[in-house]
Amino acid sequence: MAARGIVPRAQIFNRVNPIIAQGAAFAGVTLVDRFAGDVTSLFHTGDTLRVDAAAGVVEILNRDT
Repeated sequence: MAARGIVPRAQIFNRVNPIIAQGAAFAGVTLVDRFAGDVTSLFHTGDTLRVDAAAGVVEILNRDT
């Protein structure tokens, strides 16, 4: 994906394994996991998010209703 220029700005997971984490690190992709809730119910398609991977925080800026 990096070679084709279609890398996501960030990846958000409930949990990741070492292979996914290593792939994100090699590709230079921000990755956040281990949320208090299930991200498939916390975030929705169309939401605008701010990701602070160092702090482990994802903030919903705009919810597409």
